[in-house]
Amino acid sequence: MRDIQDVFNELEAIKQEQKSIRKDYRDMLANDGEYQALKDAYDTARIAKKEAELAIQASMGGAYERLEELTKERAALEEMLSDIAMTQLIKGESIELSDAHHNTYEPTYKVTFKKIS
Repeated sequence: MRDIQDVFNELEAIKQEQKSIRKDYRDMLANDGEYQALKDAYDTARIAKKEAELAIQASMGGAYERLEELTKERAALEEMLSDIAMTQLIKGESIELSDAHHNTYEPTYKVTFKKIS
């Protein structure tokens, strides 16, 4: 098995190369007249689309507001579910869930790294 630091260093080098290539790509797009014209047309269409969405949301009234509330409530419940599962895992308890269609679920875990300094 490879050393974790070596893998991390290789990953960082790849990220730097990707960053450099993306910068070159953005520069080339910024200097392309046809792309800029298409981008302007896209931006205009996107603004019109957003205005239409806002009008429809306003006409829905309370139903759309309820959708927003449900979205926030769902995110909170998903976080709570994750916290409960982690607590049960730490206690050594088994975790198994099932839905209304009798499908069973087991937790999956993902490790990510966050820069601390």
